[in-house]
Amino acid sequence: MLTLPHVDGFYLTLAETPGDPATLYALADWYEELGDLDRAACLRWTVQRGLHPFLYRSDGGLLVTSQSWHDGWYWWANSDQYGRDWGHPVSCRLPQPLWRMLRHSFSYKNPAVFKEYSTLRDAYEALFEAWILLGPARAVVATSEERSW
Repeated sequence: MLTLPHVDGFYLTLAETPGDPATLYALADWYEELGDLDRAACLRWTVQRGLHPFLYRSDGGLLVTSQSWHDGWYWWANSDQYGRDWGHPVSCRLPQPLWRMLRHSFSYKNPAVFKEYSTLRDAYEALFEAWILLGPARAVVATSEERSW
């Protein structure tokens, strides 16, 4: 994980304006200038598809909620049928191959609908790690125009 102070400013801006394309493209350019082409490509891919983590609030009007879920944490959700009617936006739903590769913070082995992160940066870092783990298979995810959700 990069600890340079410049990156913190990008994530602070994104916390105020989630999914802002200009900020995400600027962050992608910044990663590219540092030679981190995977993070840059992943960010550009999210912008092109309108994807960004969902900020969970216990009083946020979701149809499904639990006291064990952490208020103020960020979610990446799975694009599978299960959980579509929970009320979280399409913008946080990742394709199955990518979502399955995400690390998560819950203590159970197989989360079914979402994976949560304590900060926005943690959510993006988990996405970057999954993107890199997919390696050549990510091309299928990245080029797929099929949005089954």
